[in-house]
Amino acid sequence: MPDTLKPLGMTPEQMTAVLLNFSATLEAFARRVPRERVALSVLVANVAAAVGEMAVEVGEGDEDIATEIITSTARLVSTIRKVVEGPVGGAAIH
Repeated sequence: MPDTLKPLGMTPEQMTAVLLNFSATLEAFARRVPRERVALSVLVANVAAAVGEMAVEVGEGDEDIATEIITSTARLVSTIRKVVEGPVGGAAIH
């Protein structure tokens, strides 16, 4: 396996660390999902656990698969962050 994985240019250890950090972030978000969205909270907690469990194997595995999983997980973190933070205030027509 090459020293760095393309196109992200990360070592396997760095990819593993990214996935573990995403897992921790998702776990924290699961606790902050609004109470009326219990099913989403459970789902996010389960995803966090799954990402954490596969982090080492993915980080040390096929670079294309690792890149796709990291990219997809980053999108998920971004989406869940929006749910947790709630609507962004903006202009309103009165």
